[in-house]
Amino acid sequence: MYGFYGKYNYGLDLKGRAQIPAQFRSLIPEDKPRIIVMTKGPDNCIHTFHPSVWREYIDRMSNLEMDKSEKLELMREVLAQTTNVNVDAQFRFKVPTELAEYAMLKEDIEFIGFNDRIEIWNPDIRKEHRSKIKKIDRDKLLDVLIN
Repeated sequence: MYGFYGKYNYGLDLKGRAQIPAQFRSLIPEDKPRIIVMTKGPDNCIHTFHPSVWREYIDRMSNLEMDKSEKLELMREVLAQTTNVNVDAQFRFKVPTELAEYAMLKEDIEFIGFNDRIEIWNPDIRKEHRSKIKKIDRDKLLDVLIN
């Protein structure tokens, strides 16, 4: 699997379903049933994972060096906010109500490729969040990464 990059605007249909952009369809396992993993992300977005990538996150969480009871509570909290979601033959999926409410999704949604996952945003929330972030000098960042 390769990384996910780019931004794509789509809409939710009347049944609350979204369609995965063509550029992100490698996220979908070829097995039947087709499942993606969705969970709450930071800043009122939804994180969407290929099941094998999510499994890696769970394994890393299980191996964290921290107090056992704290780790168990952390895992309970994260896993309680996570769900498997079926994807149909047209690459549509129903956004779970709890996650849609958390992300304040309406008719329009924004998919953002974020390397090993896809973020799903309400475009207005994303715009508001971006306006709060200090402007980053892209050229400076690229210079640091390349050199």
